[in-house]
Amino acid sequence: MGIIDLVMAASVGSSSYVYPKIIAQLREQGSGGETFYYVLFILTLSIAIVVTLMSFYAYLMIVSTDLSMKNILKNSLALSFIALKKNFITLLITILVMGGFGLLTFLFPYIMALFWIFIPTGFVAFMIVFNCYPVIQKYVINPYYAQRGETSPEQNFADNQGENLFEDMGGKETPVEAPASKSEKNQKEPSGKPKKKGKVIS
Repeated sequence: MGIIDLVMAASVGSSSYVYPKIIAQLREQGSGGETFYYVLFILTLSIAIVVTLMSFYAYLMIVSTDLSMKNILKNSLALSFIALKKNFITLLITILVMGGFGLLTFLFPYIMALFWIFIPTGFVAFMIVFNCYPVIQKYVINPYYAQRGETSPEQNFADNQGENLFEDMGGKETPVEAPASKSEKNQKEPSGKPKKKGKVIS
C-alpha cells in the first residue's frame, strides 16, 4: 500500500509539472490540443483523490482484518464512495491542517520544525481513525460476524461497557481506628477512659 501511495504521489507531482508546461507550449504555438492534456491532468488528480481516500481505509483494514491485499483494495475502493461525504470532510480537514502548519512553518521555520514530528501528523492520523474506522466496522467487520451468526467482540464490549480491571471503592470502606501510641494510652480522661481519637479512612 505504501508503494501504491508513493507511485501516486510521484505521478501527481510529475503531472503537475509536465502538463501545465505542455499546455502553455501548445497555446504559444496555437496548434490547439490543450483540452486533451487538461483532461489527462484532471483525470490524474481525480485518481489521486480516490487513492488518498482508499488509503484512509486500507491501512486500518490491514491491521484490523485478516483479508488479502486484493480484498483490502476492493473494500477500500467501495468504502471511499459509500462514505463519500465523511471522506471529503476528512480530506478537507487534512488539507487545512497540513496547509496551516505549512504556512506557519514558512513564517516561523525554526519554531515549527519541531511540531511537525508530533502535532499535525498525530492529529490527522487520529482524525482519520476516528472518522473511518466506524465505517469499516459497519460495512466490513459486523457483516462478517453476522454471516457466521455471531456478534462482533467490539459490539459485545460496547454493550457490556467493557470489563473494569479496577473498581472505585470510594465510600464503601469500613472506618479503621488509628492505633494509639503509648503516650496516648497513658493520657486518661477524668473518667479514667482513654481520650477518644478521630477515625482514619484507609
